[in-house]
Amino acid sequence: MIRVRAQRFTEQFQTLLALATRLSGELRADALLLLLEGPADWGQLQSATAGKKLLIAADDDSQVEGAAAAGLPTVLLKMPEAPVYEKLTQAILEAVADDILAPGAQVVAMYSGFEPDVIDSISVLHLGEHLGQLTARDLRQLETRVPLDTLKSVVDLAVEIGREG
Repeated sequence: MIRVRAQRFTEQFQTLLALATRLSGELRADALLLLLEGPADWGQLQSATAGKKLLIAADDDSQVEGAAAAGLPTVLLKMPEAPVYEKLTQAILEAVADDILAPGAQVVAMYSGFEPDVIDSISVLHLGEHLGQLTARDLRQLETRVPLDTLKSVVDLAVEIGREG
């Protein structure tokens, strides 16, 4: 069973969210990805991010309850014991597979990197670079009927096109 603790709008969370939102605007990022461990006040989250495209990722339905109804795209990871890097990779894969993000998108991600249940880290992810580092295992985690070799070829081609401009 996955532990569900609501994301509180602490002073630290609000400060990091404001910084991530500003960074997203400065970089003209395509989205702001929040890797949450519990539900949040979705309306407060939307107003705090000044209309930026938000993507919510979590391990369980109960952690994103109400997000879709508030108009926020969600990605369910179902990998509670995985390291943060793997969760971010899976969130990106799922978002690209679900046409939420383009393969060459730039994303500002907020997540709990050091202390459980505390959002304490911000990263800038360039999907072209990130997707280029995918392993066959990463691609197998996608729920698709496309053969793995074909999927890997398409991703490699998209990364190559992205690099060439």
